[in-house]
Amino acid sequence: AREKKGSDAASVWDALAALHRASGDDVAARLCLARAFDGIEASDARAARTRAALTAQLEGDAASARDIYDALLRDDADADADADETVKRRLARLWFRERARCSQRLGEWDELAFDLAESVPPPWSVERLRSGTEHGDGERAIPGAAAGGDALCFATRALARASDAFPLETQTHAKDVSLDGSLDAILGDVACAPLGSVAAELGVELATVRLQRGLEDAVVAHVAAIRARFAERWAVTPA
Repeated sequence: AREKKGSDAASVWDALAALHRASGDDVAARLCLARAFDGIEASDARAARTRAALTAQLEGDAASARDIYDALLRDDADADADADETVKRRLARLWFRERARCSQRLGEWDELAFDLAESVPPPWSVERLRSGTEHGDGERAIPGAAAGGDALCFATRALARASDAFPLETQTHAKDVSLDGSLDAILGDVACAPLGSVAAELGVELATVRLQRGLEDAVVAHVAAIRARFAERWAVTPA
């Protein structure tokens, strides 16, 4: 009964954290996540390390937090197969998401792309990134935010900012894989058109890439559509 009560409480804190992330309050979200581990750190090393990583993030030490999450994800791959699958998936989603957020805060775009490629093997597309990772949790990005969202949001930011060419070699692939063409595939998706669903989340990133490519007319149309959609949403927001 005590374990079920603890699990229920953790689920509530997780849900509250997701609401704070959706509103852009990452600090409150991580405070909620830390509370989800109340009382279990002493008996669960993973919980203690996860809470340490969350604390490092709250203290502004994204580099240390990222290293902890990275180690936890590596250890999880070698973990006992008999461990509770629900708990493993919950923790893996948290570690994957927060590691990616740390990389974005640190500007480690190549490293972020490398990590994503291990979870979602290239070539990438909107559909593949949005549904191709078991760590995905359906989160969407806040327009203009420097971090957040799901694997598609992480990848788009990384591809827009990473070095021009980075063939990747991972332990999960027998040969080099390249992300060449992935950004074009994302940009060409109908969801990334000015009125598309992804454009509403990643309007800044998509407009910046198009501007870098000299597509000024497309950028003007893109920004105008985003502003119009913002006005529409604002108008229907409850007072």
